[in-house]
Amino acid sequence: MYDLAVLRIGYWCKCNWLESILSVLDFTREPQACSVQDKISKRSVGVYWELPVEGAVKFNVDAAVNGVVGPTGIGGVLKDHTGKILLCFSKYIGFSDPTSAELQGILEACCCFVGSQWVGTESLIIESDSEIAVNWIKRHFSVPASFKELVGKCKEYIDRYKLDIVFMFRERNSEVHRLAKEGLQNPFEYC
Repeated sequence: MYDLAVLRIGYWCKCNWLESILSVLDFTREPQACSVQDKISKRSVGVYWELPVEGAVKFNVDAAVNGVVGPTGIGGVLKDHTGKILLCFSKYIGFSDPTSAELQGILEACCCFVGSQWVGTESLIIESDSEIAVNWIKRHFSVPASFKELVGKCKEYIDRYKLDIVFMFRERNSEVHRLAKEGLQNPFEYC
């Protein structure tokens, strides 16, 4: 009965706040991690990607999933403080749900950065449009058992290499979402 009530509340919120980025699936999994009103009030009219400060690089990541669980692609773009693209990835990862896919995109960004020439010279900021994934990694609260291993791997990279991970709105992620969709359609990884 509780699950049905949470699902109905999730759909009600989605219908009443069309501009909300809240996914019903994310809401049903982790209702306490979501706040519709806060998201609406925090959104700015002119949402755009912001350059990192000098001495830092920014990795934007995203995932694209066909259906609730289905074929999945992930994508990421690493840029420096001038906006120059340093590296990118677009990858098919098989079948996944949206939250697992976002976590896998974050993990892939961590692996790419750690294996790059920038690991010792630049600090890294990872931006994801999955608030739940970011909250689980940063706060490690209420992580369902099925996600613990993936969240733990991401957290290990974040802590070991002192990386920063932040939530950002989907509107800032269109370039990376395109790469994730390409990964979904093409099972060959490229950069």
